[in-house]
Amino acid sequence: MLFLPVITLITLLPISIGGLGARELAMMYMFGSLGIGRDSVVAVSLTVHAMNLVLSLAGGPLFIADQFARRRAAVAATGNLHA
Repeated sequence: MLFLPVITLITLLPISIGGLGARELAMMYMFGSLGIGRDSVVAVSLTVHAMNLVLSLAGGPLFIADQFARRRAAVAATGNLHA
């Protein structure tokens, strides 16, 4: 609970692409002080990053489908193809 907000802030710094590397180093440093192995920390960090990426990519088609549905509703309501 104490480490994750700090790690998130480090991830937001513009020192790496997508926070990769900076997040892992911060996690290794902080969780390593608790005796957790580096390999476990990096594995968890990269797994969470991959899960976030996959879930974010799944939202793209849903967003596009919603935009098409809104456009169809606007055209049906107004009869204007440029709505």
